[in-house]
Amino acid sequence: MRPIKFRGKHKTTEEWVYGDLEHLPNNNIHIFGDHASQPVIAESIGQFTGLIDHNGKEIYEGDFLECPQVRTIPLEVYYNSSKGAFCLAEHTHTEGILKGTTPIGDMFMYYPEMFIIGNIYDNPEILKSA
Repeated sequence: MRPIKFRGKHKTTEEWVYGDLEHLPNNNIHIFGDHASQPVIAESIGQFTGLIDHNGKEIYEGDFLECPQVRTIPLEVYYNSSKGAFCLAEHTHTEGILKGTTPIGDMFMYYPEMFIIGNIYDNPEILKSA
């Protein structure tokens, strides 16, 4: 069974916090990890996909992956509610965002060398180079 966990940027330090998601009164969202509950920026929250990249890093919603066998266009991990799975979206300068419908787990079966090159919160400039 894959662990269900989240990450989010701390509201004051902007450091990543990992753990369980907590919804508190007044629209406050915290992540409980390392024996403490910490306030996080709601827009930065991403769920763990249950997958590890080629370099051994956990893959979260909002990460950018690169697949050197196919292309060098950044692929963003997003949750596709119609598929009920994490999928990949391409960001191209000519066509905008192309949201794929193949689950990321299926992609890893064919392209296990994919690796994280950043995320939409810490590295928005990656999209400018796409």
